[in-house]
Formats: sequence, C-alpha cells, structure tokens
Amino acid sequence: MSHKRNRSPALAILLLVATLALAVRSLWVSDFLRWQSIDDSDHRSLVQTTWGLRTARLGLAFVYDQAIVSMRNPREVDAALASPGLSYVVEDLPEHPSLARRLGFGFERITDERPESFRNSLELSVPLWLVAMLLAIGPARWLLANRAARAAGADKDPARDAARNGLRAERRPLVKTAVIALAVGIVMGAAAALFYAGRRHAAAPATAPTGTATVATADHQPPIHPIVGMWRIRMDSIRATYQFANDGSFVVTFTGLPQRPTAPSDAHDAGGTWRVDDKELILTYAWSNTPLVVVGERETATFVAIDPNRLELEHADRKGRPERLVFERTYPFEKGKADVRAIIGRWKSPQFTLDLKPGGEVAITYDGRDAKARAGKWSQQGKTLTLLMEAPYVKSAAQRAAHPHLTEPREETYDIRTVDELRLILHRRNLPETEHIVFARITPA
Repeated sequence: MSHKRNRSPALAILLLVATLALAVRSLWVSDFLRWQSIDDSDHRSLVQTTWGLRTARLGLAFVYDQAIVSMRNPREVDAALASPGLSYVVEDLPEHPSLARRLGFGFERITDERPESFRNSLELSVPLWLVAMLLAIGPARWLLANRAARAAGADKDPARDAARNGLRAERRPLVKTAVIALAVGIVMGAAAALFYAGRRHAAAPATAPTGTATVATADHQPPIHPIVGMWRIRMDSIRATYQFANDGSFVVTFTGLPQRPTAPSDAHDAGGTWRVDDKELILTYAWSNTPLVVVGERETATFVAIDPNRLELEHADRKGRPERLVFERTYPFEKGKADVRAIIGRWKSPQFTLDLKPGGEVAITYDGRDAKARAGKWSQQGKTLTLLMEAPYVKSAAQRAAHPHLTEPREETYDIRTVDELRLILHRRNLPETEHIVFARITPA
C-alpha cells in the first residue's frame, strides 16, 4: 500500500529564519541587490537600467528603474559606468515614509517621457513579515499532518514504534522552530502596525489642508518667544523657510525639490504646532503636502544661539550624529514694500548701479564690465533689503530638469547700515568677509 511522503520542512524553516533576520535588519538599513546595464547607443546620453531586490522598513521591494544620464554631467556618468553588472549595496533608509511604507507595503510608478529627463521606474514592495507568515505555512501543515496521523491510529509494531518515536524526537526541534518563527512573524506585523498607527495619530488636528497655507500672525502683538517670525536655511539646492506664529502654529515651505508635492498643492509645505521646553524646540507635524514630512512626525532640536537675525540649533541627524543648523531671519516678501521711503531711487557704487523703482522692480547694471544687467524685484523691511533676482538662463534642458533650483529666482539679502537722501550703505548678509557697499544717490527719490 502506497502513501504520500511527509517531507521535512527544514528548507522552509531556514528561509523563514532568514526572512525574519532581514526584517529585523531592515528597521536600521536598506540592503539592495541589483543588476545594472548601460545603453549608450546614441552617444549623447546614457540610459541606465536597474533590476533588483531591496529591503527597507519591513518591506521587500522588487525594483525596476530606467533613467537617462546626461553625458554633460561627468560625475553622474562616472557613477553609472563604475557599477554595471551585479552589485550589492547598503543604503540609508528612505526618509519620511508613509504609514503603508512603514508596514512594508509600497507601490511607486514614475514615468517621464521627456528626452532630457527620461525615466521609467516601478517599485513594488511587500511586507517581509507577510512573507514570513507564508513560509511558515509549510512547517505548520507538516506539524498538523503528523498529529493527525498519530490520532488516526498508531502502528502496534514495537520496533516501528521505537523508530517512529526516535524520528519524532529528531523533528521536534524543527517543529518548535517553525511555531516560534510563525509567532514572531505575526507579533512583528501586529506590533509594527500598532506602533506606526499610534505615531501617525498622535498629533492633532486630524484634518490637513490641501493647499498652500500661511501662518496666521497677530498684528501688533509682541512675540511670545524670540523664534516667532520667519527663518530660512539652505541645504544644497533645497531651501526651507519656517514661519512660527504666536498661537503655537508653524508652517515650513521647501523650494528646490525636483519632485512634485504629494497633495493638490503648488508648493512643498507642511505645518503643525511648536513649543519650547527649556532649551529644546519641539515641532509636531499635523499636515503635509511634501514627501519630506510625515504627518505625526516629531522633531526636536536644542537652542545654541538666537539673536534678531540669526538662529542656531543642534539636533541629531538620521544617523544619530550631532548636527548644527544655522538659520537667518527673513520676512514675507512684498514687492515694493518700503519702511524707509528714502531707499527708493538710483544708487551708484564703485561696483555697480542699483535702481530700486517705486513699483518694486530692481535693475543692477555694471560699469566697465562684460557682465549683463540683472533684473528682479525688491522689498525692504526694517533694516533688511531683499532682492529676488531673475536666474541666468540655462540652455541645457537636462540641466534644468536635473537642477531645478538653477531656474529659481536668486535671493540676495542685505543689511542696511545707513540710508538717507544722499547715501546708502549695505552689507551682504552671510558674507562677513565682504566689505560694506557704499552708494551715492544719482537721482532723487
């Protein structure tokens, strides 16, 4: 009489243990096993194609990415040519993931058919804890089948009983391992869901605006803390502007990002509530239109120094290392606003001529130079003159797509040292090594 062979689940158990180990490791780092190829058939650009598997934040992602690499960017070309074929890299975890990403789920599709910025990308992520539960099915069925066979009736042959008992003793550790692994997978999935769901709903209010918001400030009210107002910091091509209000709310707006906002909004912005506890600044995000910020996220930083024009904070970066952040005071830009009307007019310095027009336009011309005249807008508040100058034209479409900040207006901030009917003295903020710029009026205001 034939019977179906009851195979050992050893392979499934080994895969289960390996999956659980990857799941735990994915909470700290991202592992990426990839195959990359290069196509340079048109001799003007490279097309890099990547296939691979990536683990990150309890997820196992299947990655396909095809993107253009401009031949005009030597750094990107060298990086692409240095890593064809099979490779394994350890990467930092993606910042500010969504709730689904934190649980291991994810789907991202990017399609850009423009020749200068072509990209075709697909990433599908499934939870590692779900894979572990599926791998645990085999050992669990094996365990149930053995128990059912014993319940149906045992062979009375003493010799066979002894052999069977010995086999059961050998298999018992494997069974225990399977049951423990199954339980660990279930517990990890449930714990991750509860933990991240709790973090997501910890902040209030629950509703988030979909458009660009501004902080409501109380006019003519003294600030409750020196941080109240607008502060700006620049990190590479990204510029972040924070507005802190007396009512404990804040808004941060990011510029210089290549991707689009995550909501029906024209700006990458987010906001929530702020408070100061002794020397610690605590921000809690209640809404977000940008992938840089997750709703419910909490940021903390320690005050190092603060004065009317400069704010210095210290916090731990994503790798836990201390990092200093230096902000400069800024004001809402209002074209043509002038607290001091005497500043309007044409001013001549040894370096250039500055024409501040009543309508808010500004022109800068250079005498005896080949440099082209520059145009833009101006605003003056208190002892600060802000110029928003038009960016120089960038001919390369690839450069414009890869570096959008190159096409954004260039902001220049000056401290006003002196201004009257005849003389204007300015100093370029954040450039302490530069000398004061002394102007003489050449036309009346």
